[in-house]
Amino acid sequence: MQLIKEDEGIKLIKIKNSFYLEYDAGSHMVKKKE
Repeated sequence: MQLIKEDEGIKLIKIKNSFYLEYDAGSHMVKKKE
């Protein structure tokens, strides 16, 4: 897992060539970026 960028509670994470956006809004929601 690689943290690409963190900006105002939003993290862009790279996992095995797939990008995920993680929102820190109370509960963690990980959304796959197509």
